[in-house]
Amino acid sequence: MLIKPITVRLLAYGMKPNVSAIITRASDLLKEEHGAVPPTAISPRAAKKVYDVIMAEKWDTEVVLKKPAPSNAGVEIELKDVNERLTVEWLHELPLAKTCIAWATWTSPREGTIWQLVCAEGGRWSESQPIAS
Repeated sequence: MLIKPITVRLLAYGMKPNVSAIITRASDLLKEEHGAVPPTAISPRAAKKVYDVIMAEKWDTEVVLKKPAPSNAGVEIELKDVNERLTVEWLHELPLAKTCIAWATWTSPREGTIWQLVCAEGGRWSESQPIAS
């Protein structure tokens, strides 16, 4: 079976050192997959803006997310053309502080679904929907 690359959109906010750790791990993944980090792959964002985007786009209404503190950092990361199996495993194993919120979305051509993963307060919830035809 041919493994098709996927693109993952990852948004996170929390204390600056925790967001920096996510950026470092994402950079390492991109270097491993492509040999370098594309200049547009990692974009710092205001934590409030990241929170607003996550709240507008996440499907799971049962997972309540804390609003960011004014001192929190935010980031949007695009993991483009990465191996689906390895990247999804990486997302599920990504070490996160309980005070850090992360949300990821990707389309799985292999499964014909769109996935979302929410990481908050030490828990992880994923949900999928079929790709509209």
